[in-house]
Amino acid sequence: MLTTIDTVTSSYIKTLTDKQIVSGYIYMPITGNTSQFIEMLINIICTILFPLSLSLGLPVMLYNLVLEK
Repeated sequence: MLTTIDTVTSSYIKTLTDKQIVSGYIYMPITGNTSQFIEMLINIICTILFPLSLSLGLPVMLYNLVLEK
């Protein structure tokens, strides 16, 4: 899908300005070097820590609001 969008955008700009553009998508690697296990582990840890940090941040913010007034 990104290749199609890149091709359409390049053709449109070439039609309007008669200049060739080079997008950064062409230079992106097709496959990554990371392990799927490491990505899964990071996603699981972030899935646990993000809601926890949000739920712990709310009481601290409310405590600070009460102390200010």
